[in-house]
Amino acid sequence: TLPAEELGVEALDDYTLQIRLTDPTPYFLGLLTHSIAYPVHRASVEAHGKRFSRPGSLVSNGAFVLGRSESARQREQKQEEKPRGHVVADQIDKILPRSGETLALSVSR
Repeated sequence: TLPAEELGVEALDDYTLQIRLTDPTPYFLGLLTHSIAYPVHRASVEAHGKRFSRPGSLVSNGAFVLGRSESARQREQKQEEKPRGHVVADQIDKILPRSGETLALSVSR
């Protein structure tokens, strides 16, 4: 494990992250679209540790909350405080793909 100052990553301010690369990496921005690079809610991680992303503890910024998660399926239910006119579906079922498969969505109203 490298010390933080040797990682090549620095928070310049509350909204800016600087990442220094040693070589040109044309696919780098694509790597940042993977969920491993998403920001996380610090208080949730501190309170729940590795279980911060489980139903009941996951904090997100969308109109839905994770209601339950099974091995290959997630159900997200609409948060009650969201105005009904802005969110059409009441719940979304996502069948999570295995390698080489296509993501399937089922939207319910």
